[in-house]
Amino acid sequence: MRRTAGTGIIGRFALAAGAAALVATGAGVADAAPSKTITSYVALGDSYSAGTAILPLSGKGQCGTSAINYPSLVAKKLRIKNFTDVTCGAAKVGDFTKPQPVPSAPPQFNALRKDTQLVTVGIGGNDIKLVELAASCINPAATATSRNCAPRPGQKDKVGATIDAFAPQYDKAIAGIRARSPKARILLVGYPFAIRQGGCPGRQPLGGPDATYIQDKVSQLSRVIKERAEANGVEYVDIESATKGHDACAGAESQLVGVVPTDGQSLTPLHPNAAGQRTMADTVIKQLEH
Repeated sequence: MRRTAGTGIIGRFALAAGAAALVATGAGVADAAPSKTITSYVALGDSYSAGTAILPLSGKGQCGTSAINYPSLVAKKLRIKNFTDVTCGAAKVGDFTKPQPVPSAPPQFNALRKDTQLVTVGIGGNDIKLVELAASCINPAATATSRNCAPRPGQKDKVGATIDAFAPQYDKAIAGIRARSPKARILLVGYPFAIRQGGCPGRQPLGGPDATYIQDKVSQLSRVIKERAEANGVEYVDIESATKGHDACAGAESQLVGVVPTDGQSLTPLHPNAAGQRTMADTVIKQLEH
């Protein structure tokens, strides 16, 4: 059964963000012919895949899942009859095989079947504490040179080390999917481009070095995802390239919610907004055409 959304996780993000989110408009999902080969699709992942708190919500459960997240858009566009979305805000890779405590959700791998034909996977941001990193960088008085969280020369890059150490978890996840769904086409979905080098201190409360550091770590995570996908013979979906230029500094063209969300339609900082989810869906569909 498809997991749908409710309000359990929304309060957490509202508290963390301190306000509601900005959702930019954008182009629609790319036209695609009805899928003749994909009849069953399972979407796994965290809030970047769930589209946590982007309205409208899909209706039940505690994961804050959006009815217009990229998995739902892909399934609708390709007319996939058997679609199961178990993406969930705050999910970590351990929640693939064990119940997720907050918000309460069963193991995501429970949705996999022997005849599943397509699996998308977007995971890792919570394991490396990406949102916590961004929160630690916030500085309302930020300037082009101020620094709150970026390591200084000679200091250890703890977040970078965490990302590198996390890499083998992708190998385990892929093996787990293959064991349960041996016929599935597996797509590992990278993370979007969050914020440009040097940031935009007048628009987002991040100093220049901190904005650059955040994006460096997001890019590092996506590189690791790509490397592990290639090493395991599965596919990588390059969301960073697709969203570059539409980051949190892009104003009306932004496909990312700001560091402090502001307009009430989504609550998750530095996450794709509705336009970003459409771009992610377009990019997944293009990958499936290969």
